Amino acid sequence: MLCSSESSYMIRNDRFLIKRWLNWLKAECRYNPPKFMVDCSLLQCEAIQAVFPRASVYFCHFHVAKLWGSYVRKYCKERDWERMNQLLKELRKAKSPEELERSWEGFKIEFGLSDPKKRFINYMEKHWMAIKERPKWVLYVREDYQHIDTNNLLECWFRTLKRYHLEDRKLRADFVIHKLQGAIDDDFRVQYIKVKHGVQHVKLSKWEKESQARAARLDLEEARSMVNKGKNGNFMVKSFTGSGEEYTVTVDVERYLLRSCSCPDYVKQKMPCKHMYLVQRVYQGLTLEQHNGPTHTKPARAQETTDVDSKIALPPESIISPHLLRQLEAERAKEREQRKRKTEEVTAQAFENCESESQDLWKRLGRVVYGNRKKQCTLKDMQGTVEALKEVVRKAEGLTD
Repeated sequence: MLCSSESSYMIRNDRFLIKRWLNWLKAECRYNPPKFMVDCSLLQCEAIQAVFPRASVYFCHFHVAKLWGSYVRKYCKERDWERMNQLLKELRKAKSPEELERSWEGFKIEFGLSDPKKRFINYMEKHWMAIKERPKWVLYVREDYQHIDTNNLLECWFRTLKRYHLEDRKLRADFVIHKLQGAIDDDFRVQYIKVKHGVQHVKLSKWEKESQARAARLDLEEARSMVNKGKNGNFMVKSFTGSGEEYTVTVDVERYLLRSCSCPDYVKQKMPCKHMYLVQRVYQGLTLEQHNGPTHTKPARAQETTDVDSKIALPPESIISPHLLRQLEAERAKEREQRKRKTEEVTAQAFENCESESQDLWKRLGRVVYGNRKKQCTLKDMQGTVEALKEVVRKAEGLTD
């Protein structure tokens, strides 16, 4: 993602500097991403496409909405702003060409009568509705679309960076790079280690929360019926649609870790899906693997091992402090105790339910046996019933031995 800021005005507005920087990333860092996201900057698009001709360039939906909203306020009256922005949001979220055309025609019919609004419609048709411009902002064109359609996450990180690490905004570039490679990089890795080892909870995205909620809404018995053990410690999970299709959730048996799923959602999103959350719900000792950990790409010309490379190779125990390790072990012990207590509560409740149901069955059986109604059956049926009752009594007596 490329993101605008006040401190990068010169770079954002100098095509030569942007291309030079991108070429350096491509040559020295072997950086060759399949897609970029920018703040509606045509200059950035041109520079990216010149250096990475096969890459897709997307516009951040938040900034698209912000830009369209500014033109709505420029050309239209205040009473129409809310309705127009609502329809424009539907336009951005269109899931097919037909839905896009239908939404745009509806917008023109509703707002294309007055001259000021016609100017806004002309602006949209000239700069946004052309076929060649749609891949930058329409969702259905993004075949490799994942769970992020804005660069707000990057903006948020920039805000945190400036607030907590770069108090002095007039630092030289070499000082900023020194901070990024030192304290800031260490802080990021410590946060990652905390999340990975259970000391700090991971913040779920909107898509992950929806997936988790879908798995949680199922009845526990239904959830168990959808999860079956497969080969090599993996699980086979039935589709939520009821189509009968099954997906494979792979497991790292040694680490009790859910690694991946074969469903289309996981293949597309590369994030924990509803099938993985369902397995975790049925088998509570398993955890989900996090895919957003710190990584480092070694430059093509660098032969020696760098400090950053050595950080990655170190085990967690050598990165975090002894106090943090004790805290980690305490948290793990607490979680184990909670899981044990929860299992005992579920088991006790299940026994209580079985006891109550068995008493009801015995009462029903007593009413049938001691009733005065004449039995409408053959001798063979009656003898078979007696033998079955003897077997039931033997099993019931065995429960109390």
